[in-house]
Amino acid sequence: MKFNNRGITLVELLITITLMAVVLSPITMIVIYTLKTEQQVSTKNEVQREARFIMEYMTEKMRDKDVYWIESGQNLHLCLFNGSSCTEIYLIYNESNQQMILADTGHVLSEHVTIEVETGTNPPNPAEVILTIDKSGEVLELKSHIYYNRF
Repeated sequence: MKFNNRGITLVELLITITLMAVVLSPITMIVIYTLKTEQQVSTKNEVQREARFIMEYMTEKMRDKDVYWIESGQNLHLCLFNGSSCTEIYLIYNESNQQMILADTGHVLSEHVTIEVETGTNPPNPAEVILTIDKSGEVLELKSHIYYNRF
């Protein structure tokens, strides 16, 4: 029995490395592109989820109760207003930090938030609310007309 102990030549090794590089380069580019796209979609979904939650929560409170946005220092409070003061606070918008905070838990719902509220002349129906979230280059703006005491 005769064995061939010759091994592989340098040319065979170079051809193998070149073929591997040609095959792996596009695969690597596809993986990098897919990961980048997944990150962008994830960020966009997070921004949409935050904006929808804030807008739905705010809309529910404003239309079902006598809840208004009241200025308090550098904050806006979404609160149940009895004519002279807030009796129950639902949301806190910190203008300096651009944070929307859930009042009962202190949980920051979203950062990089701006909110504009304009109440109508027909006391005070409707209120136009514009909520904008700008996070990691993704900007989402939601607009809503909220009618107080709908029921």
